[in-house]
Amino acid sequence: MKRSILSLLVTSAFLSGCGSDDDTPIEIETQNKAPAVSANFSPIVEKSSSTLAVIATDSDGSIAKYAWVQTAGPALAITGGDTAEISFTTPSIAVDSPISFTVNVTDNEGAVTEFIAETNIDRIETHYLLAGQVVGVQYASALISATVGSESASIAADENGNFSLNLAIDDDVDLSSSVKLIASNESSLQLASLLPSLEQLSGFITQAQSSSKILKASTQAVGDTPKISVSAVSTALYTLLVAENGGTEPTNIDAIKLIESQIDPNALIEIAAVVQILINSEVSLLPQGTTDLLSVLADPEQYNALLESIEQATPGVIEETIIAIVEDPALTPPLEAADVPSLYYQTTPVAASFIARFGSRYEFAENGTGQRASNFDILEFEWSINSGDILLTYSQDQGYTSYPMVSGVEGLSQVQKDALFAANIDQVDVVIENGHY
Repeated sequence: MKRSILSLLVTSAFLSGCGSDDDTPIEIETQNKAPAVSANFSPIVEKSSSTLAVIATDSDGSIAKYAWVQTAGPALAITGGDTAEISFTTPSIAVDSPISFTVNVTDNEGAVTEFIAETNIDRIETHYLLAGQVVGVQYASALISATVGSESASIAADENGNFSLNLAIDDDVDLSSSVKLIASNESSLQLASLLPSLEQLSGFITQAQSSSKILKASTQAVGDTPKISVSAVSTALYTLLVAENGGTEPTNIDAIKLIESQIDPNALIEIAAVVQILINSEVSLLPQGTTDLLSVLADPEQYNALLESIEQATPGVIEETIIAIVEDPALTPPLEAADVPSLYYQTTPVAASFIARFGSRYEFAENGTGQRASNFDILEFEWSINSGDILLTYSQDQGYTSYPMVSGVEGLSQVQKDALFAANIDQVDVVIENGHY
């Protein structure tokens, strides 16, 4: 037993006296951390020089490279795609457009962080303020919709039919483009108005916001913004403009000016009377199965049938309504001096595609004087507004000189005509003053 204990002690002492062949500390390998990438982008504007940048840091090393790749939006020609910041020029756009990039950031040991960079390109647009009134108690609180091409906005009129509407239009839209307004109530009788051009409205440039939305009603003062009337009269004019343009809406002021010169004012006031009768009727007078007033007015067959049925039901009502419209200042506002154009052409009526060969050119100066030039003479006048009419007072006799054929001059005797023919004279000067040779 003693011998065993001694042996164990010797062995233990021997082992404790032996050292390790390697006394170097063991190194634990740490894992490389990928770069941290961040950015905060604001919307950028079309047709401008722009930059986007990311912030990249590497806690255990350094940034070795950047790689930007566009993944969405209008194609952009970027510079600096291998740096933290890229530059480019944004294109012209019609609607707000999102853009996005994938940014790969690599550190000095090859670790890669992928970052998604997203923002919007906002269009530049003009905001036009459209203010006015839809005429008729039936259209209190009516929905007013305004459109220019694909742009649109809507608002509810107040209890008196007044409205003030902000219409956002892309800044590249032609200023000669026409503006269509539609007033809708619970019935199917929509009223329409077609404004000849955007240029007639007051506008201001602003950065983009969503343009197709319902806006809150506002009847605040609108300064110099022209007041728009949506009524039976404007609906009649819209109908005739569409009809004279082959069934399509004229889209710019040049087309409207040309078409408007061919419109018969008697047809205009008659259609306005029909519309007024329809919206005042307690029962629907439209043909059975028809719900679209504008389409009925634009179809000659349906319109004539409607005209006949109205007159048969209440003889004389159309003529009575015409008189009422003319006397209603809300439907036919009285003419004011400021409304008189500085230049006005009056021509003889002609059929579509024909050219009027006779007419007069009127110039109206702000000081109340003017001039009329015709095929025969030039006359000076003074003008004023009298009960809504333009009153012209000429400063000299209204006469003119013509050059008719000798055979057609009633003031010449046959002997005189024969003498002129003998002298090889076929035409003579004839001065007409106050209706007399």
